[in-house]
Amino acid sequence: MYNLRLTEEQSAIRDSVREFVAGEITPIAIKPERLEPFDVPLAMDLVDAGGELGLRTLTLSEEAGGAGADALTSCVVAEELAAGDVDVASVLGWTATLGGLLFNELMNDEQRARFLSDFVSDNRYHLALADREADMETALGINYHREAGDDVAIETTANRNGDGNWVVNGTKIRIANAPVAKLFAVLASTDDGPEILLIPADSGGISITETPRDGGWYHGSCGDVSFTDCVVPAANALGREALTTLAGPGADFIAPILQAINLGVGRAAYDAAVDYSGVRVQGGRRIIEHQAIGAKLAEVAINLETVRNAVWRAA
Repeated sequence: MYNLRLTEEQSAIRDSVREFVAGEITPIAIKPERLEPFDVPLAMDLVDAGGELGLRTLTLSEEAGGAGADALTSCVVAEELAAGDVDVASVLGWTATLGGLLFNELMNDEQRARFLSDFVSDNRYHLALADREADMETALGINYHREAGDDVAIETTANRNGDGNWVVNGTKIRIANAPVAKLFAVLASTDDGPEILLIPADSGGISITETPRDGGWYHGSCGDVSFTDCVVPAANALGREALTTLAGPGADFIAPILQAINLGVGRAAYDAAVDYSGVRVQGGRRIIEHQAIGAKLAEVAINLETVRNAVWRAA
């Protein structure tokens, strides 16, 4: 049943992450050299620090070496991280969410045996879902208040070679975590229909191009992934369940995390506004004491709490 109260364990995790953000992320995030440039470099040292805290493997089962966190806990963590640095929150959020789905649910035992050890032991082992192509209507609200159009054909192909392995060709655009990922789950078209293949980033025939900030705003790390005669073992196919979960109609496994990240950004802006209004003096009083300013801040606080409740319920 939906409950607005966090458990003791969830509260402890939130407080631990909040302390981590206040002590390690925020002091770096507010430095002028990170605030002033438009194309801000990803702070991989902060991502690494979050990984060492267990946030990269947050949803991985305890038996597999993770924390076994549920969706609500993941949203709470994403909000706290985003309040400090949205890029760090995005990278860790994508990897943690995909890690839980892939290793807990979608991989078979043989695939898990090949990939799990590296994922757990390598703090820079991040994950990415390569599903988006140039002609896909995946922009926010593209079908809002109108009937969805026909499915766009998947241009990335995976054909069998003489050894029975897959040969992948095509390009995926604006893939979250692409520049930092060491394992991709790639949506491709086969003779038997769509399939999702596990493709390590160091496979031959892969090239990754990071998307510049002026090429379209994004959080975290983003890039295009091209496959040219990339040979993938036949055993790397995930199967139909993965297709439904990761790329099927209505697949929205990452949506609560992304909205929690947006909430964290809004909360950080609100906190900054409250701090500033407490020191800015106008007319002999701090502006927070002016009724109009106080009313605006109160309205924002109510909106943030409303959004938080919606995110928690969606989780």
